[in-house]
Amino acid sequence: MWLDQWFVQKIAQVFYWRYGTTLKHESHKWALIQEENRIERLKAELASCGEDVVLRDGANILVPQKVRLGHHVAIGHHSLLRGLGGITIGNFVLLGDHVILATSSHPTDEVHYHNYWEAPITLHDNVWLGAGVLVMPGVTIGKNSVIGAGAVVTEDIPANSVAVGMPAKVIKTLDLDPEAITQQMRAIRTTRITRQQLTSEVEDIF
Repeated sequence: MWLDQWFVQKIAQVFYWRYGTTLKHESHKWALIQEENRIERLKAELASCGEDVVLRDGANILVPQKVRLGHHVAIGHHSLLRGLGGITIGNFVLLGDHVILATSSHPTDEVHYHNYWEAPITLHDNVWLGAGVLVMPGVTIGKNSVIGAGAVVTEDIPANSVAVGMPAKVIKTLDLDPEAITQQMRAIRTTRITRQQLTSEVEDIF
């Protein structure tokens, strides 16, 4: 047995001496490929997933079978969607880095460990959550709303609102032109989808 181990160690040493430097330079590429594959598998497990959905490196979704993502959704680096209670995200939604959507929590009036309750989270169209936002179970955020970085959202946020703080409170109502927003969405969609189609055609050629 010891001879086998010695032999394997010697082979490993020779291999590293011959290829170690090359492998070190290529290791980051392998890590990127692994992360891309992980994200594609994750998206395939979702209850539904629209077009042009981007999950940045480190983003994770627990219980993806209960998570629905619309079109043109971007989820930031190392964000976490805990989908146990159900998550529905509309179109043109942007989640910053380190955002947490928590659809389950623990009771305060009994043993915390093991016991939990759950409630769905809904983000309507054109919602932007800044970096580090935490959204608690049962919250609905209305369309066109912005949640400032680091906020903790414990209650529903109406449409066209800016909310900040812990807990998040509305500090401003946005005066938006619905037709202008719709036109911008159409323009962005056309640009993004066309770009993706061109990229796909180029990849097919090569």
